This record gives sequence, C-alpha cells and structure tokens, in this order.
Amino acid sequence: MRGKLIKLLASGFGLGLAPYIPGTVGTLSGIPFALILAALPKPIALLTVALLLPLGAHICGEGAKLDGKASDPGWVVFDELIGFLFATIFLTPTVFGYLTAFFLFRLFDIIKPPPVSWLDERVKGGWGILLDDVAAGIMARAALYLISLSGVL
Repeated sequence: MRGKLIKLLASGFGLGLAPYIPGTVGTLSGIPFALILAALPKPIALLTVALLLPLGAHICGEGAKLDGKASDPGWVVFDELIGFLFATIFLTPTVFGYLTAFFLFRLFDIIKPPPVSWLDERVKGGWGILLDDVAAGIMARAALYLISLSGVL
C-alpha cells in the first residue's frame, strides 16, 4: 500500500509514467496545485510551498528507492510539480502567465544553468532530486518578474 502511494505521488499522479518526455508531462501535475495556491493569501501560499519541501524530498527519495536503478528516475516527477509551484508562486493565474512559467521552468530544468547544475551534481538522495527543480523554478519566477516589469505579464 505504502509503495503504491509513493509511486502515485512520485509519478505526479501517473503523468510521470508517460513514455516520452515524462518530466515535461509530469510538470502538468503542478497546474491544479498552482491554481489552488494562487487562491490562498500570500503568506499561506508561501508557507504551504515551504512545507512541501521536506515532503517532496521524502517522496522523491522513496520513489528513487522503488526504482532501484536510477538516482533520479525519469518517472519521478514530484520534483517538477514542486519546481513549477516555485515558478508560479504569487503569479497572477493567466493562461499566458502559466504557459510562460511552464516554458521557462522546463527550459531551466533541462539546460541546468548554475546553480541548477551545481545542485544536480552535488546534492544526493531525495533532496538532490528536488532541489535542482526548486532552483529552476526560482530562476523561472525571477525571469517572469523581469518580464512583468516590461508590462507583458
């Protein structure tokens, strides 16, 4: 039972089991949670995302143990879900804003500029699986903020 729950959560409710681009497909699991967070008062949303960090590290680490082969299995996408929440925190939920957040988050997660690459290479276990995506999400959110200064968002 516990293993099935971990697999369900780690796989982004099954989206990470997609045969192609599981990280990108799995990121979609973050959209409903981002919309819920957008409806909460900002301090509560921030606290919620902060509290998800240890839970996410645990779920990602346990998912990797279930896999037994990879330190960051492709189907484990709970880290993408949380990274996307960082990319969208305090972002007004519009289709354009969320599409831009999605694109930027996936871009930073895939190309792994520093500090994303540093975290990906040096932090191990569940925290290692999670923190590079958190960094990619923070970078995406910073880019979104800069874009918003132009009045586009």
